[in-house]
Amino acid sequence: ATPDGVLEPRTHVWIAVHEVLAGAAPEGGVVHLWEPGGRAGNVETTVAGAPHYEAGEDVFVFLANDKHERGLYRTLELTQGKYSVQNAGEERMAIRDMADVSVVRWRRKRMEVGPPSQEQPINVLKLSARVRALRLAPAPRKELNR
Repeated sequence: ATPDGVLEPRTHVWIAVHEVLAGAAPEGGVVHLWEPGGRAGNVETTVAGAPHYEAGEDVFVFLANDKHERGLYRTLELTQGKYSVQNAGEERMAIRDMADVSVVRWRRKRMEVGPPSQEQPINVLKLSARVRALRLAPAPRKELNR
């Protein structure tokens, strides 16, 4: 329950950290995060776009500190920040489950909802190299329009 007594189902996840590409892992090498939705008593909430974690699942995640609860994390940008890692022959591939995510745009004063996103798996080593490269890239300069 929230401090004001509202029942807010959450799913809590603990992830053992094997490698950190940016930031720092908490002491003990285990990250505790929560996602909106879940079951609490007889109340169940489903949030479209929230990532789903499975026990024993190997993941590549982008996390952010929870702004309100110290020591807790959240998956960055909901399901967009979570990749499931699977073996494909000798390669380890990362794939995001984007089945609940669609592109929405306004055209002619009407909202159009596109089909769910389809993504191709990416090699984990390639994804790691991209993250490292982006982390080392200089921050874009903001130009003033005068």
